[in-house]
Amino acid sequence: MKIEFTEVGFRNFLSYGDKWTVLSLKSGINFIVGDTENNERTNAIGKSSALIAITFALFGKSVKDVVKNDFINWQNGKKCQVYLKFNKDNQEYKIERGVKPNYFYIYKNGELQPQESDVRVAQKLFEENIIGWNIETFQNLIYCNPNNTISILNTSAQKKRSFIEGLFTDMEYFSNLMDKTKEKLRNIKDKKEKNTYRMSYVEENIHELNSEISSLSQELKNYNVSKLFNEYNDIKEKYDKLIQENEEIENDISKEQQKANEVEQKIKEFEEKQKSTNENINKFNWELDALNKEKIQSENNKEYETELENINQFIKLNDNIQTEIEELNNDIKEENEKYHKILQKFLKNKGDLENLEEQKKSLYPNEELKDSTKCPTCMSEISFDDIKKHFAKERKNIDNKINRKKKKVEDYKNNLSEITLMLDDKKEKYEKKYKIDNQLKEYKEKKKYLEKFLENSRSIEEIDMDIEEITIKIDNLHKKNHEYNNKICSLMMEKGHC
Repeated sequence: MKIEFTEVGFRNFLSYGDKWTVLSLKSGINFIVGDTENNERTNAIGKSSALIAITFALFGKSVKDVVKNDFINWQNGKKCQVYLKFNKDNQEYKIERGVKPNYFYIYKNGELQPQESDVRVAQKLFEENIIGWNIETFQNLIYCNPNNTISILNTSAQKKRSFIEGLFTDMEYFSNLMDKTKEKLRNIKDKKEKNTYRMSYVEENIHELNSEISSLSQELKNYNVSKLFNEYNDIKEKYDKLIQENEEIENDISKEQQKANEVEQKIKEFEEKQKSTNENINKFNWELDALNKEKIQSENNKEYETELENINQFIKLNDNIQTEIEELNNDIKEENEKYHKILQKFLKNKGDLENLEEQKKSLYPNEELKDSTKCPTCMSEISFDDIKKHFAKERKNIDNKINRKKKKVEDYKNNLSEITLMLDDKKEKYEKKYKIDNQLKEYKEKKKYLEKFLENSRSIEEIDMDIEEITIKIDNLHKKNHEYNNKICSLMMEKGHC
């Protein structure tokens, strides 16, 4: 996160007068030096005040113990104004802050941002969401003045905690990461113990198997191999004799099996024919059912013709619906743009009204000047009554400005209400037109289907002829199926299973 200050401006601020003083800040290191009329550098020329203006613009106070009203130039006593421009994340920001009247404005890319009614809430959101520091962090990390900077070690416990938490925002993340690492380490230790037990068990099994292999090897050495070989020859001789007898039986079985296979093959052929016949019967039954449905449907074609006529009438009535929707959409966009422009003027005039009301509060003479006969600024002779008359005149001028601003604010407010009502009405019309457009699309699809359906519909006489023809085919297939059943039964009797 990089913040780059580009410009700071101020007037009626500390030792600076009513004229604007503007400092342009370049990328990198900037030097501020103070020269006298004799081109000699000196102190108390206003260098620190220029830097304090940056702190005041950001936080509305200074790192020094200076109350807010002390920032106002003592001669003018009002209209203390400071602004600061900076860049962050490719966005341009401008902060405007004033005392007498008091205000705090934030601009982003030249556009005034919505303000909170409570300045303290607005300041907190500005610090958290835009710059990311509070004044304590700014004082300890960024603004370093050896004359008034306090070491973090010498601050209160609460300020130390706030500074550390702001500096190490990821501390909780690393703490959670450490807990997860410890958990993984415990799991690894558990797996290691389980694997140790398993290795011990496997080693015991290996030992037992080795013992068993040794025992079996010893038993094999003790066997009489020649005796076993003689027994094997006797058994083999008997086996060969049985094989020879079995071959004769196998030949007889093979002949019988060949006859059975021939019968089985014929049965399969007739079963295949029967299967094909049943499939054709099912096919013709499906066609017959479809023809009956088509016949019923043809009787109801008049209803479809009436429905098609109503659809055509609806399509004709709403043929220009797309143009109407586009016009309404353009109107809504124009009204929205108009609404936002008036809203900006409303907010600007409302802010100006608040400033005027603040100015009016400050237009009362200082009672300390009651016994004085000289102006503290120009030292000219002036009476306190003249001062009061002057302030009364200024208040009257401010009242006139306030009344004009109030009228403008009320007019803009009424304009916003009118546009809102108009927008609601047009949006409602847009929704109705949009629904009609969707219905129109459905009707157009249904129209295609009905036209195609009615075009392909046949007369009832044609359908009856097809029904009669298919019925005859189904009867003939049932007769063939009966013949196949008789032949299959005859073959099964020959096979001995029927």
